Amino acid sequence: MKKKTGKTKVLLGMVCTLNLFMAGCGTTHEYKDTAQNAAALSEALSDTPSEDTDAEAEKIQESGTGRWQVLEPEAAAACDADFKGKVWKIGEDSFYIAETKVKLQEDGSLTSSTPSSKAPIPDSQLIQVVFDEDTYFYTRTIYDNGERHEDKEASFGDLQQYMRVDLKGKFENDIFHAREVRITDTGSTETGRKESVEPEETTIADPITGFVEKYADNTIIIKDPGDGLSYYFSTKDAEIIEGDLPIVAGDKVEVTYQGLLGDEKNPGACSVVCKLE
Repeated sequence: MKKKTGKTKVLLGMVCTLNLFMAGCGTTHEYKDTAQNAAALSEALSDTPSEDTDAEAEKIQESGTGRWQVLEPEAAAACDADFKGKVWKIGEDSFYIAETKVKLQEDGSLTSSTPSSKAPIPDSQLIQVVFDEDTYFYTRTIYDNGERHEDKEASFGDLQQYMRVDLKGKFENDIFHAREVRITDTGSTETGRKESVEPEETTIADPITGFVEKYADNTIIIKDPGDGLSYYFSTKDAEIIEGDLPIVAGDKVEVTYQGLLGDEKNPGACSVVCKLE
């Protein structure tokens, strides 16, 4: 975009110079020569490739400025995936997942928060996953608590609701374009028989720290300064730690929650709301 702006300035300057030249000289021959030179220079500028424009476009694409982001490089390498989730809805040529929160701890271990299949997740919290004929689907059956696994080629038709999937690919306009879809399953040590697609889950998530936008009617809304997003939580069954003064708008709090983040109509469940000094 910068080079194109520069070209426009140069061309406008040439036009102004040409107008001044015409005003000061009345010779038709000189006017024609000048106009031809200006046209030739304009054409040369327009044909020059804009490397800065291409680079900026690529940089914007890689930065991922949408609502959903791929995992951080270290976390992605640790779980061999760019994004993780649970299949929530299946369409004719795409499917929708609920996000699995993943975080790499200081000791190198991974913690994750997978939403319960009974959670009332609104469509606004679901992520569309699209694929093409080159996308590789396969099932990974895990045995002995992760000690070993077995991979088997699969297809889009093998997907079922509430299956957990690990994805490789990228986000474009908040739609995940998958080049690899790994269906995660568990197996029995003795027989190798596949067990339930949805094992018993532990869905403890990392706390969210932010500033209170509103706190009323058993609902608290906080804004995370890190991502600029607002999060809605039901405080009906939560422990409220306020200190000397009650929590009000503008206070900094830490919210411990389980399951998936909610929205305005369906606030997520939280267990602790702690006011920070």
